[in-house]
Amino acid sequence: MMNSIFKKLLYEEVLENYIDDFVIPAKAKKKLKERIVQFLKMAKKYNYYFKLLKYNFNAKKISILGVVVG
Repeated sequence: MMNSIFKKLLYEEVLENYIDDFVIPAKAKKKLKERIVQFLKMAKKYNYYFKLLKYNFNAKKISILGVVVG
C-alpha cells in the first residue's frame, strides 16, 4: 500500500522504502529539505502521520535491516 501511495516519489528516486522505513537520500541540505517537504505533503494528502520521535533527520549513516548505510 505504501508503495502505491508514494509511487511517484519512489520512481523519481526521491524516496526509498524498506518494509515500514522510509529513507530520503540527498547530498545537499537544500535538496533534502525539498524532498522531506514533498514526502510529508504526500503523506498528509493520504492522512498518514508519523511519530516525530522516530524521525532521524540529516543522518550521515543509518541502519536498515541490520546493515549500516551511509
